[in-house]
Amino acid sequence: CPSVIQALCNCGVVYREMERLEDAVAAYEAALAVAPNYPIVRTNLAVALTDLGTSLKLKGQLLQGISMYERALALVPRHSDALYNLGVACAEAGQIERAMFCYELTTHFNPQCAEAWNNLGVLHKEADNLERAAECYMAALNIRPNFPQVIPS
Repeated sequence: CPSVIQALCNCGVVYREMERLEDAVAAYEAALAVAPNYPIVRTNLAVALTDLGTSLKLKGQLLQGISMYERALALVPRHSDALYNLGVACAEAGQIERAMFCYELTTHFNPQCAEAWNNLGVLHKEADNLERAAECYMAALNIRPNFPQVIPS
């Protein structure tokens, strides 16, 4: 029933605005149960899961955050915010190759993500792949000329 789906999505939007992310996820999951292939529901749920992942990560619950990003990507595989945030979390967890892969995918699906280019440059620099690091830093600066992380102090 379209009206039920719309009502549940509206609840999800309101809960997300109130920063009640678990409730937003629950509302979108209820909508998804009614309409499993409805693109807007899948996208809204992926966004809420990404937000929840970041919230958990910031509270020190890194593995739970990673799990939320993975759930978001299971729904919307090209969700660049979830990919980027998964890259950040993986780097923090010491999963460097996976982080690099996530950043590469982020830059593929969202070439204007200066943060992903910069973080990819950092990881390449740490791996002594200086040529690729420079390319990534330049990509970040081409997108955002005053990008603070790239400009030396």
